[in-house]
Amino acid sequence: MRKAISFLFLLLVIQIPFLAEDFNASAGNFVSDTDSLSTDSISTDSILTDSIPVDTILQDTILQDTIPQDTIPQDTIPQDTIPQDTIPQDTIPQDTIPQDTIPQDTIPQAKIDSIAKAFKQGVLTRAYLPFSVDTSQIQQLYRPIRIDDSLVTIYPVSYVPAGEPFVGLSHEDIDEWVIANSLTDWTPPMEKPVAWDGGTIKGNLEDFSWYHTTMDGHIDSLKSTDYQILDLQELHFNVNLENVQVRRYLQQVHYTDSTPSEIYNYRSKPFVKGDSPNPVSIPFPPTDQDTVTVVCTNMEDACETVSKRISSEEQMARIYNLTPQQDYSYSVYAADSLLASGTFHTDGHIRMIHAPGVNNIRDLGGWQTSDGRQIRYGKLYRGSELNGLHEATPEAIQALLDIGIQAEIDMRHSSESGSGISVFGFIGSDYDAPDGLKTYYYTNNSGCEVSHMSGSFWQSKWRQEFNYIVANLKLNRPVYYHCIWGADRTGFLSMLLEGVLGITYDNIAKDYELTSFTAESARLRENQYTRIEYINALEGNTLQEKFHTYLTQQIHISQENIDYLTETMLTKDKLTLNITQHEFTNAHASVKEGIYDLQGRKQTGLLPKGIYIEIKKDGTVRKFMQQ
Repeated sequence: MRKAISFLFLLLVIQIPFLAEDFNASAGNFVSDTDSLSTDSISTDSILTDSIPVDTILQDTILQDTIPQDTIPQDTIPQDTIPQDTIPQDTIPQDTIPQDTIPQDTIPQAKIDSIAKAFKQGVLTRAYLPFSVDTSQIQQLYRPIRIDDSLVTIYPVSYVPAGEPFVGLSHEDIDEWVIANSLTDWTPPMEKPVAWDGGTIKGNLEDFSWYHTTMDGHIDSLKSTDYQILDLQELHFNVNLENVQVRRYLQQVHYTDSTPSEIYNYRSKPFVKGDSPNPVSIPFPPTDQDTVTVVCTNMEDACETVSKRISSEEQMARIYNLTPQQDYSYSVYAADSLLASGTFHTDGHIRMIHAPGVNNIRDLGGWQTSDGRQIRYGKLYRGSELNGLHEATPEAIQALLDIGIQAEIDMRHSSESGSGISVFGFIGSDYDAPDGLKTYYYTNNSGCEVSHMSGSFWQSKWRQEFNYIVANLKLNRPVYYHCIWGADRTGFLSMLLEGVLGITYDNIAKDYELTSFTAESARLRENQYTRIEYINALEGNTLQEKFHTYLTQQIHISQENIDYLTETMLTKDKLTLNITQHEFTNAHASVKEGIYDLQGRKQTGLLPKGIYIEIKKDGTVRKFMQQ
């Protein structure tokens, strides 16, 4: 049977925005409690054509070559306080920065003469269209939320926004569903992350279908696909809070003193910002109410509760800035009725913070020490400025207050726009805080180069910042410290904190390079390593001991403050690996059975390739390789 459906208001269709909100931003090695899911499995023949080659995939470009570097104008630095030969050159030579961008006006557009889609009766069919679709056009609509090998997990919806992948089910054959005989140029949409999965979905403009790319880069162009339909009333799932770019980088790169930087291999080409985390994406059934309220609660710490009201048309709640490695319960309410509920576990280790309009913000927590402990979350946050060259929105400021920030260190130079002002309204040095400690500390510290490390002027600045952090930790005040971009000056203070806490060099280097997902001018491991070489020349048997020497003997931090920082910032549980005997030793009884990587990090979900240690319930240990 051949049916044709023509839209009467073509001009309206043309004007509909083609790029919808990023689809279910996520990435997660998925582990489901399958016993708790009510699912149906439908095997079907897909009408997918072969997917387009990888090298033709287009991504939106964000031009970054005009972003100012985190520099300090030399002519504005007070010459009576800083020796001339120590003026910081907080820049990366431009000839070392690959110019891998594509000018915006050269991005090709798809010429669309007609849009048509075929459906077979009772067959689930992938579709990807530049306008919205509802159940008045196709009898049943589903959106994909997870893809494991050939299994596509979908959930029912009544509406799909423009530019979003979906699966349609027709109760009769539609040989050709004619949507438009002609349409203006359409710029192809960017890839969209898949919720609970480490891959992305991209539309296929040849047949208005879509295909899936896994975290390892494998492209799904299967002719037949199995589908699993979720029951949204009670879900149990895992979600990885690290976005795909960052997770690949963290899992696949391992730095030593001589390893060249690999950051350019993990950034989008052309460059697209990748400094935002995945949200937890919670689907819910359709409702006749205009809005729904979603409440998420940390099952171990009820003080961490997030409540969000959203439009019911979205049929997906996206919750940002939750803590990794935690269990949460959630409920979705329509008016006073419970619409859906369930639980989820947050995977990942690095906690990037989503604050609209602000760059490069992340929790210092999650990094592993050489003895298997971990920096606690929610204590210290590093990031960029919130005013000046970059203006935070009220929503961004509220998001940072919501995660608990109560004190601020501003390291910008007095000549830099916005310096000396706290957008949080924190109390500065000209006022007396109620408890005697100011909550905004403007340090006017432009030090970050290796040439500054032996200078008493810069050392005094770092001493003030370190002691200010400890003083606030004693009052249980989480601290946000920043310069302009959150790169060099912020990175230097982070290096001092991480080094004395015992973070491995591999992780110190990665934390520094993560800024490269923010701006096109990358921060390379080699740039930071000159500072590490200075530390390595000091007394001590380990890198941590050498950082301790630097802090106590040159910056003059008291042992009492170092001890307090260590006690407050590090978890108690340790895991050590005897690589010769290939076994783990439990240093604390609270460590349970499970699978761990070689850094002692517990793994959940599908394991990427690598070597792992399994601790069984009976206490036996085995080492194995995941292919």
